[in-house]
Amino acid sequence: MADDAKPLFYIKYLSQDTLPDWNKVAGLSDEIWAFHDIALSDFWAKRKNAEKRSFIVYNVDTQPIAICPLYFYSDDWNRFILRNKRTLESFYLSGPAIKNGLNEKTRRKLIHYIGNTIREIGDSLKIDVGQIGTSTLSKRNTETHYAYVNPLLEMRGDWESIETTFLYLSLASPEDELLKRMETRTRSIITKIEKEQKIKTRAATPYDLDAIWNVYVDIYKRTGLPFFPKDEMEWLLSYKNSNFYVAEIDNVIVSAINMLTYGSGGLYFSSYTAAAFVDTEVATYLLWHTLKEEKKKGVIHIDLGHRPFGSLGEKKDNIARFLRGYGGELRYRYRMQYVKPGYGIKFLRLWDYKITPPLALLRVKILSKTKKILGKR
Repeated sequence: MADDAKPLFYIKYLSQDTLPDWNKVAGLSDEIWAFHDIALSDFWAKRKNAEKRSFIVYNVDTQPIAICPLYFYSDDWNRFILRNKRTLESFYLSGPAIKNGLNEKTRRKLIHYIGNTIREIGDSLKIDVGQIGTSTLSKRNTETHYAYVNPLLEMRGDWESIETTFLYLSLASPEDELLKRMETRTRSIITKIEKEQKIKTRAATPYDLDAIWNVYVDIYKRTGLPFFPKDEMEWLLSYKNSNFYVAEIDNVIVSAINMLTYGSGGLYFSSYTAAAFVDTEVATYLLWHTLKEEKKKGVIHIDLGHRPFGSLGEKKDNIARFLRGYGGELRYRYRMQYVKPGYGIKFLRLWDYKITPPLALLRVKILSKTKKILGKR
């Protein structure tokens, strides 16, 4: 094969042999996110009983230039009688991450290649659902839809772009500037608690597991939030990129926050406050302590999570109002989603594109002949 006919890219699946190449790209990309870390994504895969389908993209010079975490799992779904639902996804917005410095032409071709590879993997697994998220921390955030999503949409098929809002907070400014950006109520609560000195905050240790677990169970019973087994919390408490902070009143842990970090990015992953202490605003003060501590570690970009920001539902969402108080910026994230069309959708497509046009043409012919017959009478 001539040199000019060689493929521009090729892939290798993630393994122990290719792990150094994976980490190399992760260290050279602005698009990395918490679940690009193998330990965390494998932990989540184990939780879902998923199989790894992650791959690395190389260029013609055998240099790794992109990574794509993918996991495949199946679970029960009433839609199918003879088999389970099959899902292919990247966890928590950790879709493809591309090495910095590629020109736009190469980047666009690379994204097409990654999209085709994802589709081929999905087809080979006969998936019913596919969910590929985009990084929210990329410096290209405002270009994400055009640089990442559009090339995938251009391939057509049943993939579509889903837009959601999230709250982004930059810790690049000094602490006093961060305080000024907060809403007056949030800033006043923090100032008041600092003066009273009744609430102590610190980083959690593995010895705090039982106390944090008790707070979690309390809020789980009160709100019905998703359940995590205790052994999973124990793993997260010891995981290197999982940062638990606790607040104590009278030497008793009453609130806990976990901030997942990777590189310069952080994800507000979980927060628990005992029912008896919700009115003390301890969670407000603990989140501020968490942000200050993570800032010291070099974390700059914070994702405060997806809530109904920017919609009518925001005023009725206590958590959304709570997070808004920190002066974050409303941004948009995009997810590529594929859902295998059911028989109803297939019938409608068949009706719209195969049956309706001939029927319409037949109707026109019948009306035309009827007019001619009536005209002769």
